[in-house]
Amino acid sequence: MKPPIFYRTFELDERAIIDPDKRTAELSFSSENPVERWFGKEILLHGVKNADFGRLRSVGAVLYGHNSKDISNIIGPIKKVWIDENRIGRAIIGFDDDDTGNIALKKVQSKSLRGVSFAYTITKVRQLHEKEEWEDPDTKKKYQGPALIATEWHANEISLTPVPADASVGIGRSLDGVEIETATLNQMEVNTMDEKEVRALVDSVLKETIPQIITQVRSTMAEEARPKMAVSVEQSKDLLARAAAVSPETKLSVMDRIMDGKHETEILRFINDEAIKDPDSRDTGDLGGEGTGRGKQTPKGPAIVGSFKQVTDDMFFNGLKNPSAFPMQ
Repeated sequence: MKPPIFYRTFELDERAIIDPDKRTAELSFSSENPVERWFGKEILLHGVKNADFGRLRSVGAVLYGHNSKDISNIIGPIKKVWIDENRIGRAIIGFDDDDTGNIALKKVQSKSLRGVSFAYTITKVRQLHEKEEWEDPDTKKKYQGPALIATEWHANEISLTPVPADASVGIGRSLDGVEIETATLNQMEVNTMDEKEVRALVDSVLKETIPQIITQVRSTMAEEARPKMAVSVEQSKDLLARAAAVSPETKLSVMDRIMDGKHETEILRFINDEAIKDPDSRDTGDLGGEGTGRGKQTPKGPAIVGSFKQVTDDMFFNGLKNPSAFPMQ
């Protein structure tokens, strides 16, 4: 979300240096003086790490009344911009040699055009609560809350206006898009709070965070407990039917493998191994019947299976589909 645009206004003071021959004027446009806004007191820090004048230096132009969409409202270029020893933003502006520039220069000289308006965006602030104190690490200056201390901000434009804009009004009406830093509980001046206030603060924090933690833990536990099967429901039914034909123990083992996420090929191999690992002690080496060979049909009916060793894979899976085809002795 794009940060909102704010304005601050100054009056072109008597110290403004106007040079009609060079068609320039030196003026101040920003400072660390607090401005009251709808969200409280706002302070713009003017350290090297705080203020960014890159836009003014690269493509900056002096406008008439903040209207940058109309080329006729461009008064002239911003020739130089800096922060002086008093941490005040200053600039040298030029006046173009055209109708707009000439009219603006004459009106500045006659003092009928004295409003200086400065547009900027804030990207990072330090929020100070009631009774909270914060020290600027650069200047060691201390600030008292409630206040918003802009620690990172960008200058957008400088305008000359006959009636400066209300400093408490910005295009944006909220701090959406601005990174807000706040003190944690152990950073605040807790000693300025009585026991009742401290308990209320702790209770409010716990009331907000504990339900969120419980919800997250429950969600994680439910996700971990959810079976991660690698076979479909239909495949599971088929595998369990095959395992049940071997033994109840094999069926239970297959259920465990399904729940552990084993693949169908691996489970089929397990079922087959279980089916042939314990040969019947009554194995005669054939499928039973007089004069019959392995797997041959007897004259009296279907082949009689005497041992799992006699059962091929095809016979096994066909037998699962039709158990009466290969009855065990």
